[in-house]
Amino acid sequence: MNRGQMRDKLRRRVQDEVGDSAGGWTDAELDAELNDAYAWVQKEIFKVLPEAHLFWDTMDLTAGTSWYPLPATFGVSEIGVRSEAGGAYAQLGRKMYADIKEITSGTYYAQRGQWIGIFPAPPASIVAGIQIVHTPIMAMSADTDLPRIKVPLHEAIVLKAKDAILGDLEQEGPANRMRLADMINDIPQWYEATTDMPDRFSPRGL
Repeated sequence: MNRGQMRDKLRRRVQDEVGDSAGGWTDAELDAELNDAYAWVQKEIFKVLPEAHLFWDTMDLTAGTSWYPLPATFGVSEIGVRSEAGGAYAQLGRKMYADIKEITSGTYYAQRGQWIGIFPAPPASIVAGIQIVHTPIMAMSADTDLPRIKVPLHEAIVLKAKDAILGDLEQEGPANRMRLADMINDIPQWYEATTDMPDRFSPRGL
């Protein structure tokens, strides 16, 4: 389902018969509820498989600048930097800020709050000089947008949004919550361990 289809289904589920043009829930209000629900479902998937939705993003390196703001993200997996324009990204090791803030050899990164620090500060400005491998908090911004989760879990977004609206209306929805809980409990069935995850070593005889 795309966002427009989800909104239509959500409107039917909450029995909003008057709709956007006659004083009911506006499209913008329902879209906001759907995006909040989408983030919640992403979080539940992240609990099962942290690497389910890895993205690769880039930022510009600025000469003499160590600190760079992070995008909205559930977690950072890797940070890489280029030493020259168009060059390959070299993955940085992560260290505590206290251990690298005065470092003079090697290059490492630290994460503090919503910022990453690269030490020592880069000597040159490079376009797209930083590569961030992370799990973003995704959202749907157009009616044609599809949520980037397994198709059977699209329904979970609608159910979660419906539950939030029922709460706003002070209506209880135990059946809705039970159905939603069943879908969330089934996430491990849709998100199996990836082939990129190594087998655990088990010495012979143990």
